[in-house]
Amino acid sequence: MTPPDGWLRIDRRLADSAIMAKSDSWFKLWMLILMRAQWKDNGRLKRGQCWLSYDLAHHVIPALGHSNYKKALAWYRSESMIVTAQEPRGCVVTVCNWDRFQQPDNIQSNRTSNRGVTATVTAIQEEEDTREHKEPTPPKKKKTHPPVVRGATVEGFDQFWASYPLKVGKLAARRAWVTHKCATRIPVMLASLEKHKASSKWKRDGGQYIPHPTTYLNQGREFDEIDDGPSKGEPQSLDELRAQRRARQEREAG
Repeated sequence: MTPPDGWLRIDRRLADSAIMAKSDSWFKLWMLILMRAQWKDNGRLKRGQCWLSYDLAHHVIPALGHSNYKKALAWYRSESMIVTAQEPRGCVVTVCNWDRFQQPDNIQSNRTSNRGVTATVTAIQEEEDTREHKEPTPPKKKKTHPPVVRGATVEGFDQFWASYPLKVGKLAARRAWVTHKCATRIPVMLASLEKHKASSKWKRDGGQYIPHPTTYLNQGREFDEIDDGPSKGEPQSLDELRAQRRARQEREAG
C-alpha cells in the first residue's frame, strides 16, 4: 500500500522522549510508522493507522533485523505509542494520540501544553541568532613601521651610513634608524660606530663578522661593551695565527 502524501507534525517533546535513547533503527521505524499512517479514513484503514510488515520495514531500514523489529514494536506498545492488530502477512498499526498531535483544531491546545519546551527552544534560537549577528571583533591592527620616503633626508642617518663599512639594506636601515629614534643620540651613534670599526672582531677575516646595518640598529649595538681583542675561546683570524707561529719559530731559533 502506497504511503499517503502531505505533511506530518512532529512534537518538539520528541527530543526529550525515551526513544531518543534507543538505536537508530528503532527511531527510523517509529518515523516510518508515522509517515505511513493515514491522515484520513481510507477503506479498511482508519485515520492514524498503517499496514506494516517486517519485509517492508527491512526494505526501508536495511540495518533492522527481524528480532529487533519485533522488540521495537513490543516496546512501542509498552510505551502506549501504538496498538497492533496481527494479520497474515503483517499487522495494522494504530498510532495512539494521533488526533491530539495531527488534528489542526488541536494545534492551539498542543501549543499551550508545549509552552515550556517552545520557550526553551525559542531562547536557544534567540541566543544563536544573537551570536550570529553579533558585531565581529575588529581585527588587530598590524604593527606598522614609520613611513620612510625613498630618498628623503633623515637627520644623522647619512653620516651613519657613510661611515658604516657594510653597505647593504639602506632603506631598511633608515627605517630602523627612525623606529629607534637614533637621531636623538647622533654623537653616541657615531662614536660607538667608530669603536666597532676599530675592534679586532670587525677587522677579522676581511670584515665577515660585521653585522648588517639594520641588525646593528635593531639590536642597539651602539650600547655594546667593546672588547678590543679575541674573546676566550673565540677563533682568531688566519693572519693572526700565522703571525703567532712565525713569532714562536723566531723565539725558538734565537
